[in-house]
Amino acid sequence: MTEFLSIADAKQAMKGDFVGIVSKIGDLKAGTSAKGDWTMKLITLEDGSGTVDMALFNDDIDKFKLGGKYEIENPWWKKKDGNLSLALGQYAKVKLVTPADEVQQTITEPSATSQDKKPLLEIMDAFGREHIDSVGLKQGDGNQMQNSLHMMMGSIAMEAIQFTLEYLESKT
Repeated sequence: MTEFLSIADAKQAMKGDFVGIVSKIGDLKAGTSAKGDWTMKLITLEDGSGTVDMALFNDDIDKFKLGGKYEIENPWWKKKDGNLSLALGQYAKVKLVTPADEVQQTITEPSATSQDKKPLLEIMDAFGREHIDSVGLKQGDGNQMQNSLHMMMGSIAMEAIQFTLEYLESKT
């Protein structure tokens, strides 16, 4: 059985298998090399510990969907000019753990009888669901939710993050 590292730990070690949610898919790029024509997209995978960008080439591009949760085994890690490079490579294995529509469902379709998602939904309404829906955040315990909110709200002003933390603390 494979032991998966957090993205932060895998990045630090520059090796290891991990599980991540696709939070961003870049534009398609194409070109020609000595080996022939190629296509490439850069995707961002994240978990509660951090993010990592991974280059996808040719047929691998269609394996990933925005919001999907994937297990990545034996990826190719490389550091060039101080920058981390990650790709699938020939020995990598990819397994879809949770399709994007099921990851999204945990936020966008809360149970009518469950009150445990109410605080998250109030935050989503306050800051815009597109920031939260884009990463497929699931409701968890307070610390997990707090860490996930930090991760996905990186582009929101510090006042919004502070408000979120105060809000979470007031609800616990």
